[in-house]
Amino acid sequence: MSNHTLYWTRADLRWHDNPAFAASYEAASAAGAVVHVLYIDCPAQWQAHGYGQARMALEQTSVQHMLQSATKPNTGATNLHMHVLTSDDFAGVPSLLLKFCQQHGIAALYANRQYEINEVTRDRAVHTLLKNNHIPCHWFEDQCLLPPKQVLNLQAEPYRVFTAYKKNVLAALAQQAHDPLPTPCAQPAHTLEQQALDALAQFVHSQQATHYQRDRDFPGVEGTSKLAAFMAVGLLTTRQCVQAWCNAGHALESVWVSELIWRDYYRYVMSHYPHVGQGKNFKSFNQPIAWANNPAHFTAWCNGQTGYPLVDAAMRCLNSTGFMHNRLRMVVAMFLCKHLRIDWRWGERYFLQQLQDADYCSNNGGWQWCAGTGVDAAPYFRIFNPTTQSQKFDGEGEFIRQWLPELAHLPNTVIHTPSNHVLRPANYPAPIIEHVAARQACLAMYKQANGTVV
Repeated sequence: MSNHTLYWTRADLRWHDNPAFAASYEAASAAGAVVHVLYIDCPAQWQAHGYGQARMALEQTSVQHMLQSATKPNTGATNLHMHVLTSDDFAGVPSLLLKFCQQHGIAALYANRQYEINEVTRDRAVHTLLKNNHIPCHWFEDQCLLPPKQVLNLQAEPYRVFTAYKKNVLAALAQQAHDPLPTPCAQPAHTLEQQALDALAQFVHSQQATHYQRDRDFPGVEGTSKLAAFMAVGLLTTRQCVQAWCNAGHALESVWVSELIWRDYYRYVMSHYPHVGQGKNFKSFNQPIAWANNPAHFTAWCNGQTGYPLVDAAMRCLNSTGFMHNRLRMVVAMFLCKHLRIDWRWGERYFLQQLQDADYCSNNGGWQWCAGTGVDAAPYFRIFNPTTQSQKFDGEGEFIRQWLPELAHLPNTVIHTPSNHVLRPANYPAPIIEHVAARQACLAMYKQANGTVV
């Protein structure tokens, strides 16, 4: 009977501070056995999930860097072997894993949990099949600061309000210290994992971190960490980020840590309420929301041709770079859902296709928050005015000028509302919808649906 172990890497493409990998390596080393590391590419599944080229290119590059570091002769991990296999979709994964385990004499499988509904279904099938063939599976918590099933209210029920959830998490973190798990693989200098760790260290010791609360809402300012892409593929976790933040002398109870906990919270919601991962509203409504779903309006939104400069600049930035500032994500999402009255699922899908940092749980949670359909969501009557958002968060028009060169010549008094002036260039569209009328139509739509939380 072989004592080889299998670490199955998924949304945790790193060696550092990785509970499943560390446990599999420890078990194999104690037995003088081999750790097999396996990544399974599922192209049809990724396509069904809606992930676009930018996100999948980052994942594939991360896998290749893991392969390179696993095979370096100077890593010190002489009993480590990494493999990449392909299964079109998740349905073929259990049998593929069983065959791999039988071929390589695997005594046990180790993996970190995922919380999306398709991933949970896949893992349950894997667990059952391998257990029936006398191969135990060991599942570890890695993605969140606290395991989702551990954080419950006094009635032993999941939190439906973020503030209460955050308070519980912060109280637990204040009582416990986390030391990073050992990393058997020394990292060669230019892997994406090392780049992620370096970027985290640079941020927490930077002026951006010091002034994060002041600057984070202004897209024309370098005021955010820009670590989300690394986190999307598991090169970094919220645990590592919070630890680095506190070790750099920042307070645990801070705006940046709160934003990290929001990321955990959307995984928490997905874990406890899996219907949100099936394209369903978190909230129940008496009647279906009567979305307008105008295809021409959606195309204008996608292409940055709505006639609202901040919305258009944000969308053109997304389409060009695969990145969008968090404040702008709220502005454009609320514009799509509450001005154009287009189903949030259209926007959710488009973001997954375009964002390099596309993350299913965070993306779903963010869109439902903006649409007023999610947990702890912005109420239906909270509707951002895209013009006042522009004036408040890009007052000098720096971000707009960067992405809308046709408006670059306009003065600050005109650039946020070019349609109201003779200075509007002919190649920039007039607003496709008027704010006051759109707001009234949106309120009528939600009142008709009569949204109530079950």
